[in-house]
Amino acid sequence: MFMCPIAGICWTESTSVDRGVRGPVGKFKLRHRRQGDSIIVGFEKLMKKLDEPAHPETPAAFSVDERNSNDFLFNYLHSSLLPALCDQLASLSLALDPLDLWNDPDAKIKLIFELQSGLDHNITELKYIIAVLFPQPATNSSRTDDHQLKEWKFYRINELRSKIVDVVFEINTSLHSAHLHIYHIRLSTDPQEENDEGAYEAGIEEALDVIKSTMTWCKGSELDIAEEYWRNNLFRIDNLLRETFNLVDQTVYPTHHYMNEKRKFVLQPVIKLTKFLMTIIKLCRLFFKKLSKRGMNQNQLPLHTDMNSKQIKCLCELAGNVYADIVKIILLFRNVEMAHTNYYRKWFATWHTQIIVALHNFNRFAATFDHIHF
Repeated sequence: MFMCPIAGICWTESTSVDRGVRGPVGKFKLRHRRQGDSIIVGFEKLMKKLDEPAHPETPAAFSVDERNSNDFLFNYLHSSLLPALCDQLASLSLALDPLDLWNDPDAKIKLIFELQSGLDHNITELKYIIAVLFPQPATNSSRTDDHQLKEWKFYRINELRSKIVDVVFEINTSLHSAHLHIYHIRLSTDPQEENDEGAYEAGIEEALDVIKSTMTWCKGSELDIAEEYWRNNLFRIDNLLRETFNLVDQTVYPTHHYMNEKRKFVLQPVIKLTKFLMTIIKLCRLFFKKLSKRGMNQNQLPLHTDMNSKQIKCLCELAGNVYADIVKIILLFRNVEMAHTNYYRKWFATWHTQIIVALHNFNRFAATFDHIHF
């Protein structure tokens, strides 16, 4: 007999099989598909709990002193709760593997029930911590007077709150994909809903990435946080450097959407300026890499500095601002090229009009000589 603690449903052992169903569902006995119905209900209850507004429902595991200590809750969040959620979601992804479920449904179904129960417990704790530590966004995340607040600096807490909201959303999305997956593999008495095969894996992987990023924001140094913020824009800067090279190299064509229909630079002053700009881009890229874990950040740096929230915000947004400024410069170069091109386009358009008029006048006047024989 299996008991689903989330769905609150108990199924007795049964050996009956639905003989009239074709395809993969035929591999699951009727009792397994009924248990699959309980799994679906369990996922739906977890999703509903995640959708509910955060409220200070005190988890039984917390003592009175722990409930009243923001430092304890903060440390518990990054050292225990988020890693536990990672482990549970990773285990859930493995437990949902169709081949494993078909080969050993009893063990895998039991494991999924256990994981749902663990997720229910941890989601309750997560919602409590959100209600206590992050009840609402900070009124000003660019303050200049919080340099001594360590992990409680306003910018860091405000961004962490946003990341925790993302964690809740991504876990919800992953559970939705998992619940559709149960329909997809026909582990249900009502297999009507389906999703793309393997979608649950992508959903869980995305949730794991967001949780790990949030853990960095919780326990990483301020430079770790900045590097986490830089990652996507550094990738874009690398691509932009290649595309900028393509604008002045006559053997390849640019593909970046900012480069305006793959047109190369032809004006020598613009080409020369672009090559100087490439050197600046390389130096900017070198600066960020020097500050990264491949550079000075591979050494043990202090978790907290004397930077205030405004300074941390500027540091985090630096790579994005550099990328945006480089794009603006390239677009200025493009405008110069276009102005040059437009001059010649207008000149030839005028010439074309004049030659047509001249030929028309010539032909019309020449027609008056039709009666003259030479």
